[in-house]
Amino acid sequence: MRTGLGRRVTCVAVGWVAGACAAPPKAPLSPTPSPVAAGPVTFAPGAARYRRASYLQVQQQVGGQTQQIEEVLVYFVSATLARQGDRLTVSLLVDSVPRYQSDGPAAGLAERARGARFTGELAPSGEISGLSGGDSTNKLLQQLAEELPHFYPRIPAIGAEPNARWTDTTETSSKTGGLPLTMIAVSHHQAEAPADSGAEGTLPIRTLTTYSFSGSGAQGGQVYSVQGEGRRHTVERLTLGGRFLGMVAADSSSYTISLRGLDVSIPGRQTRADTLSLIP
Repeated sequence: MRTGLGRRVTCVAVGWVAGACAAPPKAPLSPTPSPVAAGPVTFAPGAARYRRASYLQVQQQVGGQTQQIEEVLVYFVSATLARQGDRLTVSLLVDSVPRYQSDGPAAGLAERARGARFTGELAPSGEISGLSGGDSTNKLLQQLAEELPHFYPRIPAIGAEPNARWTDTTETSSKTGGLPLTMIAVSHHQAEAPADSGAEGTLPIRTLTTYSFSGSGAQGGQVYSVQGEGRRHTVERLTLGGRFLGMVAADSSSYTISLRGLDVSIPGRQTRADTLSLIP
């Protein structure tokens, strides 16, 4: 689960047709039943192309003044899942980055990110492990390297059953913003009843995640620490055949940056909206 915290908290700085003769009224047709999954939904091999968009807004109080920062990232990615024995390998290719707006140096990063490929292994639970690739000197690709392991929905290892509920707890570390952050997240998932989607039935999965984070570091010779918490609502969709269709998410969090030795606290708040859409 990615919130964008790692790259921002270091800035201190979703009729009837009647005939001629009246006939007894016919009973209305029963509604078309929802498609039923043959069994638990698991990830299936295949290739797809997606559009990912993220919008992040940060507000923090510094010296009695309100600082506002906005970041925008839009990119296209080709994803391929391939079966190798009893496991699935994953390849994520950054096709293009048409928009990248950041408060830090951004010139040229989007163009240099084009064509970057990340590879790893997709666990039955949806987590990508062993992800490698990209250019570690490119800030944008560093950011993607932290986000892409969470590209696919988290589901039970045996598959997602309609109307099932499950919970998972994760602890992750981030260094994208220059500050090591540790995040502990608890996610409550609910798979809904299957719904129609063209020729394929879909399984919507709703998730509410609550999380807390903390870290400390130094910037410009000043030692500081940060603590905060937040909530994230996500809706992801899988076809009953195991193809990932996309997601929408909304995230909000608050935090406090403390400057050690100066007895200064900087409160902040950030909101983030994410969409991932399958390109037909």
